[in-house]
Amino acid sequence: MANVVQSGIHINQVNDLMSQISMTVIADVLEALQDHDMSMSRFAVLYLLDVGEGMTITTVAAALKLSIGSASQLIDRLEIDRFVMRQDDENDRRIRRIWLTDQGAHMISRMKKIHLRRMTTLLHDVPPHIIEQFCATMHLMLPYLSKDSL
Repeated sequence: MANVVQSGIHINQVNDLMSQISMTVIADVLEALQDHDMSMSRFAVLYLLDVGEGMTITTVAAALKLSIGSASQLIDRLEIDRFVMRQDDENDRRIRRIWLTDQGAHMISRMKKIHLRRMTTLLHDVPPHIIEQFCATMHLMLPYLSKDSL
């Protein structure tokens, strides 16, 4: 029973620490997205396509836990703004796949640079051995995280 309580305390601590870091970084990303009239939902679609291009609307909707209608509206707007394009599947013409355009890939690249710049600033004074320990710990944790939660 003590291990469960101890584990719960540590999970709360991890949650608090990750939230503090995330909010600092997300604030910079949100500011940059606002400069491009880009919502976080639309950006989430771009980010998802950066990881796995050629997805269907159904796949995007499932991955982002959206209705197919909501996902379709986000993709429609991204297509109008030329961040994504739709193409027929080579093997099945009934299926349309969504791909990042060069403009969409550039937006993702820009946001990643902003994210990296903020993380670099945040970690500037952290000694290298502590960063190495943190990375090693994160690598040890990855196999225990469910694929659905990533």
